[in-house]
Amino acid sequence: VSYSPLENDKDVFRVEVLDIAASAGPGTFLVSDFAETVHAIEFSHDAARRLFCSRPANIIKMITVDGDSMAPTLCAGDQVFVDVSVRNFETDGIYIFIFGHTFHIKRLQ
Repeated sequence: VSYSPLENDKDVFRVEVLDIAASAGPGTFLVSDFAETVHAIEFSHDAARRLFCSRPANIIKMITVDGDSMAPTLCAGDQVFVDVSVRNFETDGIYIFIFGHTFHIKRLQ
């Protein structure tokens, strides 16, 4: 993980950190349909390949967890990587989803 910018943009895998929290509890009301990027984290391509299994940078985002109902797996304030290309429930796992007008992070089976 690099905490200072690498010399050449093509040398980095940049993950946007979004100003949005998904509720591990009863839901976080969505104020907007769009989340603002507050900053980014840069990885070398080798580190990104190990972490994200060759997924492209534009589909990986980082968001914050709100609430403790998924503790100890996820706790309030934890930041998680999200593959925003996943649009359907496919297999057991932790998913980010909108139900009604609220934003959730839950383990689905």
